[in-house]
This record gives sequence, structure tokens and C-alpha cells, in this order.
Amino acid sequence: MPASPPEAAAAPQPADATQQAAAEPPAEAATSDVVAFSEQDIETRVAHIRALMQDDQTDEAVAALRELQQGAPDLTLPDDLHELAQQNPAS
Repeated sequence: MPASPPEAAAAPQPADATQQAAAEPPAEAATSDVVAFSEQDIETRVAHIRALMQDDQTDEAVAALRELQQGAPDLTLPDDLHELAQQNPAS
């Protein structure tokens, strides 16, 4: 029975290492997710943002708008989305 406590003590260390390793790939994936959107992606996202605005889901619309602006930084926003961006400046 004395072997059990050291095994139990050793278990958290690999779990911590696994958690740290698991935390790193999403961060890398997040940075690689910022790729230029195609014209179709942009149109789809604009339609989605407008639908969120119509459903009074402003927070979700703003979050989607921020993603659009990151993926298409040179995009000239349509007037309604430009107004949304001005009303909700990035913090």
C-alpha cells in the first residue's frame, strides 16, 4: 500500500503538463485563424452580423464584426456596420 501515495503524487504532474500542452495549441490555432476572408466569407459574415442586429443581439454582432475586421482589415464597412463599429469601439 505505501506505493499508492507516490503514484498519486506523481499523477498531477503529468496532468499539469498535459493541460499546459493542451492550452498551447489553441493559442497557436487562434493566431493562425486570422487569415484573409474570401469575398464570399465577407458577404456571409456581413449577412450574419445584420441578422444578429435585427434580433437585438448587439454583443454577438459586435463580436462578429470584430472578427470580420480582423479577417478583412482593408474592408470598407457598409454604412450600417460602420455605425455599429462606431457605437461600440474596441476596448
